[in-house]
Formats: sequence, structure tokens, C-alpha cells
Amino acid sequence: MANAHIQAYEIDSASGRYCIVERVVHFSLVTKILCADDKLYVPKFQVSRKRKKTQSLGVEFIPF
Repeated sequence: MANAHIQAYEIDSASGRYCIVERVVHFSLVTKILCADDKLYVPKFQVSRKRKKTQSLGVEFIPF
């Protein structure tokens, strides 16, 4: 998301790292959307769902 990079650069209060994700999506859902197969996969990672820091940049997420 290029806008998030621009906001992080231009907003003086922005600092640290930002994980720019709208939400965590299980891989099996992505697989179903791509019509590959219906097997369930166990996620091996977790992404922080805290949006407070990202919202301070004025970033608006596009729903998955």
C-alpha cells in the first residue's frame, strides 16, 4: 500500500514499524478464493490485529 509509505514519511509523529494489514486471513480462505482446493491449512504465524498505530497514519483498509 503505497499510501501507507507516504503517510509514514510525511507524518512527523510516525515512528517505528507498521504492519499494514486489513485483517488476518486463514490460508484456507485464500485457497478457496483462488479455487485451488478445499484443504484446511494450519497457520504458522500471527499478525498483530492492533490498528491504533496504523490508523494514526490515516490509512484506510480495503476489506479482503
